[in-house]
Amino acid sequence: MNVAEYTHARLVEAIDTMTPTEFSKAPGRYFTRNRKVDFKKVVLLSITASKGTIFEDIRKFYTVTECQPNMAPSPSALTQQLGKLSSQAFPEVLRRFNNQFEHKTFHGFQLLACDGTGLAFNSEWDYDCYVRGSHAFFGVHLVALYDLMSRKYVDAEIQPARLKNEFSAICQLCKRQKNDGIKRLLIADRGFPSYNFYANAVHAGTSYLVRLSEATAKSVVGGSQRLDELGGDFDISLILHLVRHKRKRQYLHQNDLSNYRYIAPDTQFDFLDPSKEGEIDIAIRIVCVKLPDGSCEYLATNLDKSTLPTNILKDIYVLRWGIETSFRFLKLTLGAEFFHARKRERIVQEIWSRMILYNFCMEIANHAEAERKAKTQQTNCKYVYTLNISESLKACRDYLLLSKCVQRQTDLVGWILKAAYCPIRKGRNFKRKPVSRGARSFNYR
Repeated sequence: MNVAEYTHARLVEAIDTMTPTEFSKAPGRYFTRNRKVDFKKVVLLSITASKGTIFEDIRKFYTVTECQPNMAPSPSALTQQLGKLSSQAFPEVLRRFNNQFEHKTFHGFQLLACDGTGLAFNSEWDYDCYVRGSHAFFGVHLVALYDLMSRKYVDAEIQPARLKNEFSAICQLCKRQKNDGIKRLLIADRGFPSYNFYANAVHAGTSYLVRLSEATAKSVVGGSQRLDELGGDFDISLILHLVRHKRKRQYLHQNDLSNYRYIAPDTQFDFLDPSKEGEIDIAIRIVCVKLPDGSCEYLATNLDKSTLPTNILKDIYVLRWGIETSFRFLKLTLGAEFFHARKRERIVQEIWSRMILYNFCMEIANHAEAERKAKTQQTNCKYVYTLNISESLKACRDYLLLSKCVQRQTDLVGWILKAAYCPIRKGRNFKRKPVSRGARSFNYR
C-alpha cells in the first residue's frame, strides 16, 4: 500500500467509525431508510465537492463507481441529506483523521498558528451575517488553528461576519486543546492578544507567542514612558496582577502597584467576577525586535529565555505566515469560497469539508516533499526548491474521485513531483495588495 492509498484508507476509516446515531439531528430517525446516498456517501460527497455545481459533483462521484444515472441522487436529495447531519459531524471527521497521524515539532513544540479570514456568500436574509457598507455582503469569519510543521488544520471557530470576535474565538480554541502532555505553542498576530487569552492559554497548559501593537505593548509594560525608558531591542519578564476594581488599598501587592492592570467590567474575562474582589497573577515576557528600517515589533510570550531565546522566537514567528498562504490555497485552489448553499448551516459544513480535503492533500504532499528533498540533496542548485502546492492539491483532490482499481495503478506522489517546482528566494518581500472579493455567483460555473 503506497502513501496515497494509506492516507485515503485513513480518511475512509475516520468516516466509517462515525454513526448516524451520534452525528445526525434526529438519531434513530435520520439515515435509517435505504436511500441512494447514505451517511458515508453524504460526507464523502461534501469533501470531494469542487467549484462547480452540485450536479457536477454528483456526476463525478457516481461515474467512478460506474453507476447508472438512475442510481445517483438528485441535487435536491443530496441537499436534504446534508441538512440531516449535526453540526459536529464534519469537525469530528477532521479530528479523527488528524489523530491517525503524528504531528511534527519545532524545538519540541507543536506550532499552532491562529488567524482569521472572511468568506462571503449569496444568502437568504441572515441578519447576523450581513455586513453593511459601500460593498454590503453576507459572510462568515473563519478563525482557524493551523499546524505549521505538519501543514494541517487542527480546529476552527466559524462566526457570523457581523458578530465576529477574534478575542473570543482564540479563547474558545484554547479551551478545546486537551492537556495531554503535548507541548503546544500558539502563535497569533496583533488582532488576538488580550488578558483573557493569556489567562486561558496558561489555564489550558498552552504556551503562546503573539505580536503586539505598540499601543498594546505600552499598556502591558505600564505606559509609553516606561516603554521609552526600555529603548529598542529589549527582553523583559513581568509578573502582572489582574484586578477588576480600582481600590488600591485592597491590592495584595502594595510594593508592586506599577504592575497592576485593571480590567473593565464590560471586558470579557473568564477568571474574575466583576462584582467580586480578587486578583490573578500572570507571568509574561515582552520582547522588542528592531527591524532594519528602524521600526520596532513587539512579541509577547509566557516562555522564559532559557526555553526559547530571542533569536529562536523570531524564527518561530516568521513561520506564522504559513497559515496565510494556507488560506489562499483553501479558498482559491480548493474552492472554499465557491459555496453551493445559501443557508449559514450549510456554509459552515462546506468550510469544514474544504479543511478536511486540505488536510488529506497536504498529508500526501508532505511525503512527496520529503522524497523531493532526499533527491535534491545530491544535486547542486542555485536555489532551494519547494513543491508547487496548488498543483499538488489539485492532483490529490482528483485522486479521491478515482476508482480503487485506478488508484492502485496511479503513482500520485510521482505526479506531484512531476509538477513544476517553485524556487525559494530568500529576502524577497512585496507590498500586500488586499482586494475585497464579493460572493461567488451560482451562475456560469
